Amino acid sequence: MAVQGLPSADSLVGPVGALRRKLVTEEIGFRNTVFNATSTDTKVVASANGMIEMLTVTIQPASAYPTTFPPATLTSLAASVKDGCGKVLTNANNDTKAKASADAAGYTLTGIPNLGAAPPNNPTFQSSDADLTALLRAQDPIIAAKQFQGISGPVSAIVDGTLTLVSITLTLPMPQTKTEFEEHVVIAINLALTKAKHLFEDGILKRVNDGLDSSAVTFPTACLWAQGNLALADRVQVKVGNTQVFAPVVNAGSGTIGTNIGVSAQTGDMWSRAPIQLRNNSTVNGNLRGMANVQLDSGASVTGLKVTNGALLQIPKLTLSATFGSNQGDRMLPDAQNHTTLDLLPGSYANVTINSGCTLTLHSGTYFFTGWSVQSNSTIITKSGGGAIIIHIRDGFTFRGKFVETSSGLTRPNLVVAVYGNNSQVPIGGPFQGTLIALNSSVVLNTLPTQNPPVFHTGAFYARDIQVDPDNTIKHYPFSGPPTPTST
Repeated sequence: MAVQGLPSADSLVGPVGALRRKLVTEEIGFRNTVFNATSTDTKVVASANGMIEMLTVTIQPASAYPTTFPPATLTSLAASVKDGCGKVLTNANNDTKAKASADAAGYTLTGIPNLGAAPPNNPTFQSSDADLTALLRAQDPIIAAKQFQGISGPVSAIVDGTLTLVSITLTLPMPQTKTEFEEHVVIAINLALTKAKHLFEDGILKRVNDGLDSSAVTFPTACLWAQGNLALADRVQVKVGNTQVFAPVVNAGSGTIGTNIGVSAQTGDMWSRAPIQLRNNSTVNGNLRGMANVQLDSGASVTGLKVTNGALLQIPKLTLSATFGSNQGDRMLPDAQNHTTLDLLPGSYANVTINSGCTLTLHSGTYFFTGWSVQSNSTIITKSGGGAIIIHIRDGFTFRGKFVETSSGLTRPNLVVAVYGNNSQVPIGGPFQGTLIALNSSVVLNTLPTQNPPVFHTGAFYARDIQVDPDNTIKHYPFSGPPTPTST
C-alpha cells in the first residue's frame, strides 16, 4: 500500500540492493583495517580490526610469560592483558564509529530523507519517528550496563554493551606454553564481543517489536471494542466463552472518560488510544498497550507487558455502512388483534416493537428495521441453523428480553445486530447473545438479575462508547462477518 510522502516498496528494490553492496564494501574495509596497541608495562602487544574483533595477543618478550603462577602473578598478567587489549579495542571502536558516521551521509535511498533532511509529507511519520527514536535512546544506559562473558581455557573476558573490555580474569591451571595462552585470550575476548554484538538481535529488536508489530490489533480479536469511551464498572469480568481465560478489550477512541476499569474488574489483553485508569485491585491479565498515560491505582496490576505513550501502536477505527430502502411498515406485539406472537421472515420493515409477554421468531437471513424495541419479559426465538441472522437497524435499538435458539446443535444464536443511529443510546437490559455493532452509539450492558441458571451477555460488542454495569461477566464468542467493518 502506498504511503503519502514515501516511495513504493517496489521502487526501492534496486536502490536497497545497491545500498547493501555499499555496506558490504564498507565492512570489508573495516575488516582489513588493523589497529595495534601496547600495554603500559609493554608486556602485551594486541591487534584488532575495524569490525571490533581481536586478531592477536603477544606476550613480549617470551620470557615475560611466567613458568609458575602464584596469585600475584595471575593478577599482574591479567592486568597487562586487560590494558593492552582494552586499548586496541577502544582505538578500533572509535575509528570505526567515526568512519561509519561519515559514510552514512552517502547511504541514501531515493525518496527517503537522509540524516538532517526534512521528513516526508506524511501526517504520522514525525510522531512515529520521534517515538522510535526515544525508544532506542532509552536503551542506551541499559546497553552500557549489560555485560557479556567469554571463556576459553583459563581466560575469562567480560565486555559491556558498548564493546568495551571490562575485565580479564585468569584461573589455574595455566597453559604451559605462551602461544596456547595467547590463543585463549583472543578466543575468550571474541566470544564476549560476539555476544555483545548480538544484543540488538536478541534484546533491543524484541523491545522495539513489542512496541511495534506485535502491538497491532484486529477487530475479531476483541470482546469489547469502543471508539470513544470504555468504562467497566466494579467487579466486571471479561472472559473467553465458558472458560476462566480473560478476553481482550480495545478502545480505539479518545473520549473524555477514556478507558476506565473499575474496582476488582478483570480483562485480558488491553489496547487503548485513550488514557487508561485501572482502579483499585483491577487486573489486566496479559499485555496492556496504551497510546497515552496509564494510571494504576492501589492494588491494580498488569500481568504482562505494559506500554505507555506508544505512538507507534496500531489501533484502528472501524466503520460500517448499510443501505436502507423501502419497507413493509411497522410491526408491533401485541398487535391490533391482540396477538402476542409473530413469525417474521427476512426482509425490510419499519419500527418493530415487541412488548412484555410477547414472542418474535426470526430466521436465517438479513433483516432491515427502522428501529427495534424488545421489552422485558419478551422472547426472541432465533432459527439460525441455516446461517446467520443479520439485522440492520437504521435508528435505535433497545433490548430487555431474551434470546432462545431452537436450531438443533446450536446452544446460542448465530446473530449479528448492526445499529447505525447517530448519538443514540443502546440499552441492553436482557442477556444479549450475538455480535452487536453500534459504532455511532453508546452501548450500556446493564447488570443482569441473579437467577438459576445464571445468565450472561455473550458474544462481541463494538460501539462508540461501551459501559458495562457492575458485577457483569461478559463471555466472548468471536465475531465473524458478514457484515464486516472496515478498519482505518
